[in-house]
Amino acid sequence: MKLTSQICVVMLLSITLFSCSKTEKVLVKHAGGWNIDKSITTTTIDGISSTTTEYDAGVATFADNGTGIMVYNGGFAETFTWSVAEDVITISYDISLTSIPFTILDDSASDYQHWSGTYSYLLGPTEVVIDSDLTLSAIGD
Repeated sequence: MKLTSQICVVMLLSITLFSCSKTEKVLVKHAGGWNIDKSITTTTIDGISSTTTEYDAGVATFADNGTGIMVYNGGFAETFTWSVAEDVITISYDISLTSIPFTILDDSASDYQHWSGTYSYLLGPTEVVIDSDLTLSAIGD
């Protein structure tokens, strides 16, 4: 009996540790392509904020090996790596060396994602804070 309960605990731990999150599974569906339907960016410098909203900002493609590419309207492309832990997806851009932990606000549908993230950097002695809110929809299979 004791051996059976130990096997059950090991199996449960294995499933927990090695299974993919819902978001991780969904992102690579639809050939990994996601339209950036809406991007709201608030930039704060010295306590002064400005917000921009962009619709159909580009396409993000997520590969199941944890890599991806973001192609913005206008042709600029940037590669990235990504990982999911609980309700946070971290996007680490290769060119800008920026890592953004996005909180997954909504992933209730298999073709919809809503994320919010914040990162900051120094511009000389001044801290620049970027708040980003993204809404994505899956591009067909």
